[in-house]
Amino acid sequence: MTSSVQLAIPLLLAAALNAQPPSLVLSQVSAPRGGGAVLELSYASVGDSPIAALQWTLQYPPEAVSAISLDDGDAASAAHKTVICLGDGSAYKCLAVGANAETISDGVLARVTVALTPGTTEATILVANTLGVSPDGQPVTVRGENRKIVFESTAIPRGAPRAAGRVAANR
Repeated sequence: MTSSVQLAIPLLLAAALNAQPPSLVLSQVSAPRGGGAVLELSYASVGDSPIAALQWTLQYPPEAVSAISLDDGDAASAAHKTVICLGDGSAYKCLAVGANAETISDGVLARVTVALTPGTTEATILVANTLGVSPDGQPVTVRGENRKIVFESTAIPRGAPRAAGRVAANR
């Protein structure tokens, strides 16, 4: 009996250390140079941790970002949630909430439109201060993943389509 308990404790500790919390992840997209980008903020659950509401903050360098806005994604709409945000020039604090306890399924929670200031070639968007709430009102840890928007600076041959940017993981 003692040996089975001794064996079970390290296995439980290993499982706990390998467990990942649910996450909010910005997508990788292409964007025209000198314009803006539309990124998808997706929610991914893990295991049996239902989420009925989410909060997060998008942080960005104010000298690089001239405007940012969010629209409800399919995952928010399906759970009858609304994405509500308030910005202050360097951060955009958001909630996905509704007058219900319906859980949010995996998928696109919000579409994030980012306009960069003229001359900006890259900007890192941080997904910070993430937190979920279970249907019974308990806090749930949620991980945020940051992205860097990078616009190509290559010369454009005459008559060629404009160069596209990319969003790369900032790890």
